[in-house]
Amino acid sequence: MEMQNWFAEVNQRVEYMTEDASTEAEKWRKLSIYKVPTGIRGGNAKGYKPQIVSLGPYHHGEAHLIPMETHKQRALLHFLKRSNTPFEAFVFPVAQVLEDIMDSYYELDASWQNDRDRFLRLMIVDGIFMLEVLASAVHGLNYTNNDPIFSWQRKQPFLSLIKRDMLMLENQLPLLVLVKLVMVESNNTRREEFVIKSLISPFFFPSPIRSDLNIGTCLHILDVCRKILVFEEPLQNMNGPVAPSYSIVLYEDHNVEIPTPHATMLNAAGIRFEENKTRSRSLKDVSFNFNILRLPRIVVDHATETLFLNLVAFERLDIKAGSEVTSFMAFMNIIIKDENDIRFLTSPGIITKANVSDHTLFELFRSLPKDITIDPESSLTMVRKRINLYYKRPWIFQLATMRLSPEFKDPVKAMSIVIAYAVLPLTLLQTVYAVLGYSSQAE
Repeated sequence: MEMQNWFAEVNQRVEYMTEDASTEAEKWRKLSIYKVPTGIRGGNAKGYKPQIVSLGPYHHGEAHLIPMETHKQRALLHFLKRSNTPFEAFVFPVAQVLEDIMDSYYELDASWQNDRDRFLRLMIVDGIFMLEVLASAVHGLNYTNNDPIFSWQRKQPFLSLIKRDMLMLENQLPLLVLVKLVMVESNNTRREEFVIKSLISPFFFPSPIRSDLNIGTCLHILDVCRKILVFEEPLQNMNGPVAPSYSIVLYEDHNVEIPTPHATMLNAAGIRFEENKTRSRSLKDVSFNFNILRLPRIVVDHATETLFLNLVAFERLDIKAGSEVTSFMAFMNIIIKDENDIRFLTSPGIITKANVSDHTLFELFRSLPKDITIDPESSLTMVRKRINLYYKRPWIFQLATMRLSPEFKDPVKAMSIVIAYAVLPLTLLQTVYAVLGYSSQAE
């Protein structure tokens, strides 16, 4: 009987199914904010869960985040008084696109779907709070110097925690919310470009953003950060064509499989690490030519781990996002196996530490999901292949092995090893000459 009921239920659901392929595709296209599954999160839940402020519906009302709600209300009043615009003028434009905003969230709880007014209030209050945090930190606003959240002095005790929470995938607001609010505040003189270049970019990136940077339409703050990090210069040059990149052409033995060496081993093999000083400074700017591995400069602070953890999660969950960040972090995971590897990347300025230790930096790469890999279509796949081909040449491998041996750390033993390696070919050469001389005399 139970089976019969199940058959009837499923058949009825099929009969009343209204979504066709195009409708279903549109639904997936609109999604951009997700709950991070346990399989991706692993044992590092702290990297995905807000610690001080909830933004959006997923964590709203959690006990440890409620104290910040008071500051959200303060931000709302300051924002409205400074804009000198009626509150309803901000509400109506957001209400007009509320359907699209709600469709951005994956598995939005029924309590929000059934109470659209409550969801609208959430978007308005959280959106204004986010704008006030960004604007007060970047430009300074009419708050007192000792305000714990919005002081322009950048010494607020909570700012670094708020910054970290704003980078979490589960804590995103659709950028559309911020754009609509800014448009009303500025009487339609400021739009998405202002939000990206004048608020988000200077808040999250210490280096000034280029005025000609065009990363296109973005989904939310995390997406803005991703697109800035992977932005790539067009393959052209104002003074003429780009010079070709010459690389060593190596014989490839498909039967030899070796893991990619880490930084200490690469250094022992004579490979130099250099900062790739391209104009875009993109995470895609990784190259290996001759014996030089060039990598883009990245600045690591206390929010960097959260940023990369959530960027990797976003790329894995959103089919529209690429895999550039994931591939880069997988590559870095390969060449950083212990803390000794860190110094080969910090010394040439590839990694700049902002008040973090080598151990913290090492833990950043260790905290990433263990199953991330380099996209086979990524240029990093070829870079890794070239490194492997270079490293497995017999004399390069022997050099690395010799330099990494414990005996090589002792100056006396190291000199003995060098002399031994030098005497061997000389002895061989002497033998060849002796044989040739004997053959000549015999003739």
